[in-house]
Amino acid sequence: PLCLGITEVDQIIVSRSLMLWPRVHHWGNDRRGKLDRHLSGYEVHYADAILCERWAEVMANTQAKGRPMEVADAWNAAAALDLNVPLVTNNPNDYAAVDGLVVLTATTG
Repeated sequence: PLCLGITEVDQIIVSRSLMLWPRVHHWGNDRRGKLDRHLSGYEVHYADAILCERWAEVMANTQAKGRPMEVADAWNAAAALDLNVPLVTNNPNDYAAVDGLVVLTATTG
C-alpha cells in the first residue's frame, strides 16, 4: 500500500546485490529466471558523478552528526534524494539523520 502510484526504482547496488543471493544459495535456472523477470519491472538508477557526490554528502553529514551510515544505506538515501522520491524501509531509524529525506515505513513505534 505504501507504493501505490509510485514508480518502482531500483539502484544498481541493490539490483546487483540481488544477483549474489541466487548464486550463494544455488538457485536453478528456473528460479533465477523468475527473479530476472521480476527485476525487469524496475527502473535501474545508475550511479553518475552527481549521485556519487550526493552519496558522499550523505556519508559526511551523517558522520558529522555522530550517526554514521552503512555504505549501502547511504546509497539508498542518496538515490532517493537524487530522484526526489520517498525511501520505503522497515528500518526508518537508519535514515533519521539524513536531511531532506522522506521515509515511508509500515512499522510502528
